[in-house]
Amino acid sequence: MEAGGVVLREVGSSNRTHLRDYQQAIGPQTALLLKVHTSNYKIVGFTSSVTASELVPLAQEHRLPLLEDLGSGLLRSLPNAALPEEPTIAAAVASGVDLLTCSGDKLLGGPQAGLIFGRRELVAKLRRHPLARALRIDKLSLAALDVTLRLYLQGDDLKIPLLGFFARTQQELVVRSRVLAEKLELPGLAVETIDDAAMVGGGAMPEAQIPGPALALRPKNLSLDRFAAALRTAETPVVARIHNDRLLLNLRTVDPTDDPLIAEQIKTALQGSAVSAGEDA
Repeated sequence: MEAGGVVLREVGSSNRTHLRDYQQAIGPQTALLLKVHTSNYKIVGFTSSVTASELVPLAQEHRLPLLEDLGSGLLRSLPNAALPEEPTIAAAVASGVDLLTCSGDKLLGGPQAGLIFGRRELVAKLRRHPLARALRIDKLSLAALDVTLRLYLQGDDLKIPLLGFFARTQQELVVRSRVLAEKLELPGLAVETIDDAAMVGGGAMPEAQIPGPALALRPKNLSLDRFAAALRTAETPVVARIHNDRLLLNLRTVDPTDDPLIAEQIKTALQGSAVSAGEDA
């Protein structure tokens, strides 16, 4: 914005913004109205905000373009009822905004990129700007984005890894966790299936959690830190997290075909670390 000579004027306060705040901020030098969706942070408590659809009539009244930054870029409703409501690209465009920006990754599930939607003449104007050439994504990213969007068009969007992770049911994960736990019944390892929750992540939904099971591992003759380090540095790395003196492994983002491999890596890491610990002693 600074490079473009733009002066950003904030409206409202950090937790409460009303339509009148936008109305009062508009002046002779106003060139555009900007609405930013809180996709990677959350404001709680006494809050209020103005939707893009509420800003459309105001922008039209003053003949100003309205730009909405949607952030995470959700193309369709998320396939999991446990997730919070999130505005979609289609709904935002249908609301009448002139320009819409969002990510090509995050909730859309494609490669890392920035996407711009909107009125044909405005998008064409942006395309002609020298920065468009300097910041355009490479051919591999374009190919990945093309494949991702074709899956949406074909109704195969659950083949996109992220959306497939969201769609996995709790029952499916419980069964997989129990099967994997049976494979890990080893003398030097305590294993149990516990209730857990997967975090979507700060780049898209900072507080969203999806309930589901996790395997809780506790080596009997080895420190958790050493066990976790052995898994991370294994031939096929296994990344888990330590919580309440246990190593937790949530299978939501693990391909089912990798479950046997994970069992082998855990066994190898446990045996190798135990030998090392014995040698150190």
